[in-house]
Amino acid sequence: MKIGMQTWGTEGDIRPFIALAGELQKAGHEVILAATCFNKMDFASFEKNLGFRLIDHAMPAYESDFMARLGKTLVDERNFLKQLRMVLSYFLDPVTDGLLVDAKKLCRENEILIRHAIVYPAAIAAEKANLPCVSVFPTLAPVPSKVISPLNKNLGGYVNSLMWKLVDRYLNRCFRSSIDAMRKRENLLPVDSVLQNSWFSDWLTLFTVSPALFPPQTDWKDNFHVCGFCNVPEENESVPIPDGLEKFLDSGSRPIFMTFGSVMEMDPSPGGITRLMVDAAGIAGCRAIIQSRWDLIDDIPENPDIYRVAEVAH
Repeated sequence: MKIGMQTWGTEGDIRPFIALAGELQKAGHEVILAATCFNKMDFASFEKNLGFRLIDHAMPAYESDFMARLGKTLVDERNFLKQLRMVLSYFLDPVTDGLLVDAKKLCRENEILIRHAIVYPAAIAAEKANLPCVSVFPTLAPVPSKVISPLNKNLGGYVNSLMWKLVDRYLNRCFRSSIDAMRKRENLLPVDSVLQNSWFSDWLTLFTVSPALFPPQTDWKDNFHVCGFCNVPEENESVPIPDGLEKFLDSGSRPIFMTFGSVMEMDPSPGGITRLMVDAAGIAGCRAIIQSRWDLIDDIPENPDIYRVAEVAH
């Protein structure tokens, strides 16, 4: 089968698609992955090692201090959905036309399209081409349920449903206008719900996270599947394990790996969040590998139970 895939975002949004593309290629399919990374990671080695075809599209150039300034803005804004809307306005909105062009080409050349849930141009292209489309959430996702509320607590069926309706309304207010504008240009009707009609897929929606973190609910649709993390096989990793880390791993109990991922790149003062991780490891009484921008931190003392790393294969 010819399979087209499209994703966008940071390393955490793209790596699951790389892992999935590699496994599908290994299973005998012909896979093309179009990836747009807004923190400019290089994924070319995976194309060679895993055998699929990679279309790597760069984001527009930003000023050198842009990520730090955006990070401060995001920290000051405590509402998660507003934070997400900010990120999309800076990083998704400027490239949606290009994403649509790529998605249409993928639809012409393939029998199925697998796309990042947020990448609505791919959903639009698949609908126009009448092509089966799989939606993938590489993170936790807001899935309405009568048995659990958006607060991750069961407040009773009526209250749970009411709260999810409010979430749906808020998502529409934040995101529907840009989706409907593109749909109108493509002669498609507007969506009733961003969540149900754009982010989710009626055909198949995958959540590539651990069920321990994101347990499926009894009233979910049959086409919703929590399939666990999609990780690149260790032998195909492009980032070598430092010698010091090998020694740390062998010198005691198994450590916890702690990171806030690409968010750290947006934090102009990473000391606070890094100290939080160090303190958490101390309270838990465990050894830890902590990923941070350690070159910007000089007020956290060395600790033999903490291994400091900037970049490492998870």
